[in-house]
Amino acid sequence: MIDCSKAGQMMEQIQFEKIGWWKKRKLKLHVKMCNCCKDYENDNRILAQLIKIAGVKHCDTALSEQEKQDIKSKLAEPNSLEL
Repeated sequence: MIDCSKAGQMMEQIQFEKIGWWKKRKLKLHVKMCNCCKDYENDNRILAQLIKIAGVKHCDTALSEQEKQDIKSKLAEPNSLEL
């Protein structure tokens, strides 16, 4: 039996790559018995559909150190998150 954190990782992994039939079987068994993971799987599926509809693409490039520092500076500013 797998725990909930492992189940969550496997649900995320399935979206980006194939997993073996044994892992799938263990995940399905866990989700059948765990309502929290069942809800998480459903929410994850909805989120994936929304991302697909929005046309969001995966980005392979990482932020530069300067970009990271700029983001940290903005987050540290008072009222930086006001809409």
